[in-house]
Amino acid sequence: MNFKQLRVAVVHDWCYTYGGAERVLECILDLFPQAEVYTLFDRVPDNQRAFLRGKTPHTTFLNRVPGIEHRYKKLLPLLPLAIQSFNLRHYDLIISSHYCVAKSVITQPEQLHICYCHSPMRYAWDMMHASLDQMGLVSGLKRRIYELLLSRLRVWDASSANQVDVFVANSSFIQKRIWRCYRRESVLIHPPVDTSQFSFESQKKAFFFTAGRLVPYKQNRLIVEAFRQMPHLELHIAGGGEELDMLKKIAPDNVKILGRLPADELSEKMKFARAFVFAAYEDFGIVPVEALACGTPLVAYAKGGAVDYVHCHGKADKANAVGFDEQSVTAIVAALNRFEQLPASAIDKHYCRQTAEQFSKEHFLQAFQQLVETEWHKRHPH
Repeated sequence: MNFKQLRVAVVHDWCYTYGGAERVLECILDLFPQAEVYTLFDRVPDNQRAFLRGKTPHTTFLNRVPGIEHRYKKLLPLLPLAIQSFNLRHYDLIISSHYCVAKSVITQPEQLHICYCHSPMRYAWDMMHASLDQMGLVSGLKRRIYELLLSRLRVWDASSANQVDVFVANSSFIQKRIWRCYRRESVLIHPPVDTSQFSFESQKKAFFFTAGRLVPYKQNRLIVEAFRQMPHLELHIAGGGEELDMLKKIAPDNVKILGRLPADELSEKMKFARAFVFAAYEDFGIVPVEALACGTPLVAYAKGGAVDYVHCHGKADKANAVGFDEQSVTAIVAALNRFEQLPASAIDKHYCRQTAEQFSKEHFLQAFQQLVETEWHKRHPH
């Protein structure tokens, strides 16, 4: 069968920004330009809609809720009802881009449902306690109510995994989480990194760099506090988010908070930075790979999805990073000191680029198309 003739529905949890999950969605739509998009709600600004490839997503009743993009976590009990309201029975192929409830759409026996799983919902599973703490629910009745709701949500989430024929994980870390939460095997296809947008540079400047969404789990505050203890080093931070104003207030003189940067300025910072500092416990983490594409080494938290590309000095035959194993100011300071003491030859900048190229957009497109073709032919051999 001509795969361009397949009737395809792509289900994405929600659309209100352009991040790693949306890059995956963008590539899936490039592979299947005939696909229709389904999402809980659509709040993407007009100037950021290019990744939707001109499509207007089908939405649910949640799209009518004012400020839904800021309130959806408080409406978690409604999300299963909303996602299962989609009627997808006329499609041949369902592709869910899942990190909350997208995989749980109702499908038919003759349909093929492939789930690209960015992660099982972290705040319902292994990161529940940390997420409730960040919401300010440290104790009391309200926390107990949320714990009860999340307990029921976990039961539903695990059972609805039966709607999926094939799981695809975005990292080896997420493969383990899929198995632990759903008891399902998965295929590993890393998310696409557009390495062509980041040029290699071997001659670095003196500053360190970090970039991304300025939200609590990224641990930017720890990075700032580490550089406070190292006033002889300079750090530049790019990005926007809820912590932007706080970081501006606490930043010492050797830390520059740049806010959101245009793509060309961001790539310039990546290219000339002495190293990219990364402290998040990520499912994968695209931005550090973009830094590697520039030949920029990492000072990185070497756990989570980062283990697929962080090759630490002293632990790997070839190194592209100095790693730390604890999210703390002390650990970051120690890693920066080790990085400072390395001879120039300890980290090969060309190897940094070689690492990044393993995660190129072209590799993703080829691997995902091959997976779809293989799984389709298993079910339709003639």
